Amino acid sequence: MRVSITYNVDRDTVEKCSKITGLETSIDRDGAGEIIIGFSRLRIKENTVLVQTSSAGVDHLDFSGANDRVTICSNAGAYSNVVAEMVFAQLLAHMKKICKFTADTKNGVFKREQIETLEGLSMGVLGYGGIGRQVARLARAFDMKTLAYSRSVKNNDFLDALVKTPEDLFSSSDVVVVSTPLNQGTRGMVNRSLLSKFKGTYIVNVARAEVVDKDDMLKFLKDNPEKFYFSDVWWGEPELTVPIPENAMLTPHVGGFTEKTLRDATLKACENVKRFLEGHPENVVDLGDYGRP
Repeated sequence: MRVSITYNVDRDTVEKCSKITGLETSIDRDGAGEIIIGFSRLRIKENTVLVQTSSAGVDHLDFSGANDRVTICSNAGAYSNVVAEMVFAQLLAHMKKICKFTADTKNGVFKREQIETLEGLSMGVLGYGGIGRQVARLARAFDMKTLAYSRSVKNNDFLDALVKTPEDLFSSSDVVVVSTPLNQGTRGMVNRSLLSKFKGTYIVNVARAEVVDKDDMLKFLKDNPEKFYFSDVWWGEPELTVPIPENAMLTPHVGGFTEKTLRDATLKACENVKRFLEGHPENVVDLGDYGRP
């Protein structure tokens, strides 16, 4: 049995993966091995027994070849810390006016203006998985009140409250962070109805663009210029055909894009390959969430 890593990593990482799994491991973009580790455009073949994504999400996979002999596992939790950092980078950059002040001072303008603080605000987390939990942990460090809505919660030690519905979350939060996986149940989840309940100011999306209904969000931002949408994902990316409103801030899906994170995520994926070989893999994907029986 062989392990195919379908993206570029350094030789040391490949060798470590081989030691972890005990299997021949190589970089192979075609995914010819029985076990495939990769990000996007992964295809299940006749000899495939395991697809282990390096990404936390699996919405990009082609499930057409999935059957009972193939196990599919996500890499949930691999990017939790660094993506949670992005949430606060976006919020603080805006609230502290970092970009504006930098541009002003470089142009010879030294003008003090009031800034904002996170202290005392309520942070609502939509989807309390690995990323959501780290967001709540960091929010606590800023003396924020932490709320969450999630289909399942394994550990709520960083929460002040676990609310019963998404509507409760949006109506009770100054800031909402979208960190739920994209699947049939969450596609378009943040829509006009839910946005109408939002009492706060900031919505931050570090999940997938399609969790948020495009037309409803664009209308919401147009009708509410005092509210803001910060996102690390965008509809149709990498093509930017959807206009970016003045009260939106966009980064190009780089929340988890660090050299260390990629290396660590690959090794984490290999650890789960080992668990698969031992008969107890983690983060096994429920194909029913993606329209497969």
